[in-house]
Amino acid sequence: MQYQIQEMLRLERIFEADKIQEELDAYNPLIPEAVT
Repeated sequence: MQYQIQEMLRLERIFEADKIQEELDAYNPLIPEAVT
């Protein structure tokens, strides 16, 4: 998932911290919580 987000940011040329946070906020619900 990390690689996918990095590539999306690179391809869309997103470099501003607030825009990166918006993308992370969109993807975070897709990542399951860790189970120990």
